[in-house]
Amino acid sequence: LLRMIPVAGSLWTTESRISVTVALAIGLMAKFGWPHPPAGAAALLFASDEKLGWTHMGILLFANILTIILAGIINNVSNKRQYPVFWGFRGSKKQKDEEV
Repeated sequence: LLRMIPVAGSLWTTESRISVTVALAIGLMAKFGWPHPPAGAAALLFASDEKLGWTHMGILLFANILTIILAGIINNVSNKRQYPVFWGFRGSKKQKDEEV
C-alpha cells in the first residue's frame, strides 16, 4: 500500500518506503506472535519493485494457502503427528483437558 504514495517531491523515497514496510511487517509479526521471515521478504519485494502488483500478491497468497492446506493434509494422515497443534487459540479447552 505504501507503494501507491508518490515518491517524487515527497518525503517517501524508495528506501524509506522499503524500510517502513519491512518494519511494519516485522512489528506486526512480533506483536501477534506469528513469526514468518518470508513475510518480511515479501514486504521488501512488493515495496521495492514497481512491476509487482496486486496480481502477484494474489498469487503469493494462493501459494501460501495451498501450502498450509497440503501441510495439514500430509501431517494429519499419521496418528503420531498433528498439524496445526492448535487452531488459533493457545489455551483451548481441549489442550487443558489433555494436560490434566
